[in-house]
Amino acid sequence: MIESFLIEKFGEGAILAYQVFYILLAILVPSMLLFFAWRFRLAYLKNVFFRKEGWTLLEIHIPEEIKKTPQAMEMVLESMNVGSGESNFIMRLWHGMTRPWFSLEIVSFEGRISFFIWTRKRWKAGVVAAIYSQYPTVEINEVDDYTKQLPTDLEKYIVWGSEMDLKKPDPYPIKTYKYYEMDKDQDEDLQPKTDPLSSFIEALGSIGPGEYFCFQIIIRKHKKEKKVQGSLFKKQSWREEGKEIVKKLKTGDQVKSVGEDNQPIIMLSNMERSFIESMERNLSKHAFDCGMRILYITEKNSFDVTRLSTIPGALGQFGDEIHNSFDKARGHDPMNWFWQDVDRIRGARISKRIFDAYRFRAYFHMPYISPHFTLSAEEVASVFHFPGKVVTTPTFERIRSKKAEAPVNIPQ
Repeated sequence: MIESFLIEKFGEGAILAYQVFYILLAILVPSMLLFFAWRFRLAYLKNVFFRKEGWTLLEIHIPEEIKKTPQAMEMVLESMNVGSGESNFIMRLWHGMTRPWFSLEIVSFEGRISFFIWTRKRWKAGVVAAIYSQYPTVEINEVDDYTKQLPTDLEKYIVWGSEMDLKKPDPYPIKTYKYYEMDKDQDEDLQPKTDPLSSFIEALGSIGPGEYFCFQIIIRKHKKEKKVQGSLFKKQSWREEGKEIVKKLKTGDQVKSVGEDNQPIIMLSNMERSFIESMERNLSKHAFDCGMRILYITEKNSFDVTRLSTIPGALGQFGDEIHNSFDKARGHDPMNWFWQDVDRIRGARISKRIFDAYRFRAYFHMPYISPHFTLSAEEVASVFHFPGKVVTTPTFERIRSKKAEAPVNIPQ
């Protein structure tokens, strides 16, 4: 009946088009159903795998004096640059296994500042050992998840959150601790006068009663996964992308002259040469896929809109027009007009999703996948490290001394 109708209306050529369409439909629909079924099955297997692994939250209590440079934290982070768990496609795609990730967190509870590291239970011993090897005077305690105590009643509280991104391509470095000359020996007379983290700590310490501000960097080992533009299957790493950028910076739009051997000479300013050197040094480091997220919870009568810009803006110490820098990217869109959220459903849904993503420390897998960026271990250590005496925020509590056992050779 359909064929006779097509011949009558469009001619015999319509029969061939109809048959091709029918065949494609018969192939595409089952294929799409199988693809989505596989994706949901994989998400389920990953969820089962996560639950079996278990996790723990470590709170780090920092002593009054930290003479270590952020390079010590860089060495701690290198111990977390592990990719075990998904060494072949059977582990990844059939068993739902993933490489481990870690969450580095700085939290302000009504102005009181604390440092945390979230990890899977099997990696706890390694993380603790790495921290003590570089910071023997800190105290590390396994604690309950503080997110369970954060208020989330949207009738009384405002829950606002945002995810961060980089303004420039990932290989462009931020201003790291080396830029601020914090890699020098930390003798008593050579303590650094500047720590780029101090502005952020000070901003966190300035919040008052009824306010909570949470900051997390979720990291995992970087692998060669980014697709090359113009290619369906070719992938490249952050390091390969960076080498291409360095090559362009060296030979791109720079002023050229010709030497005695008729070879072009690239004229670079001291600033350009220094930046290229810092990029090349950065590319030689271990790299992490990173997700950066901030969360601001406050009583409605205590809500301070300036917090939404001043505290994330304190991270501006790590960037400038030449280097890379952080920028708020995803989260709460501005809803300045009443018709954008008449029933307050949209805002509540966004608040719940970003809070759940934060407390699950989720970034790389369903259902909380977000675009991530890549930082070197040096860059991550610049943003997350245990600050020395240069940070004098009153609400940043420090311990007086580290508890230790009696020496084994004490006289009886």
